[in-house]
Amino acid sequence: MRNAAYDGSRPPVVHAGSAAATDTKSRVCTKLQQFSALILGEESDLLTASAWLNDIGCSPESVDTGFHPLDGARYLRDVHQADDKLARLAAHHSCAVYEATERDRATGHGLVVIVRSADH
Repeated sequence: MRNAAYDGSRPPVVHAGSAAATDTKSRVCTKLQQFSALILGEESDLLTASAWLNDIGCSPESVDTGFHPLDGARYLRDVHQADDKLARLAAHHSCAVYEATERDRATGHGLVVIVRSADH
């Protein structure tokens, strides 16, 4: 599916929850599931689950801080009592600690400390 505003010079914008995002996520998760079992063994299902759930912090019912990796991790942990490793993977996806650092420079909210605390 091509984004109507996509001119070919940059990646298309795909919004979480859109049909294009769901299709892309489905293809990525299928490939991940195929290859992760070879490398990770028993933990491959956990990694696949985290790939499916990585943007759950964008859903309206999970928003708290407005920083979706952190909001998603808290939502998985607090509302769904998800596996601790799954919540940590959600907190750290897409190099969240680097984005938290940048946001902290702009706002001083201390998000990087919270994201890093997901390791414990």
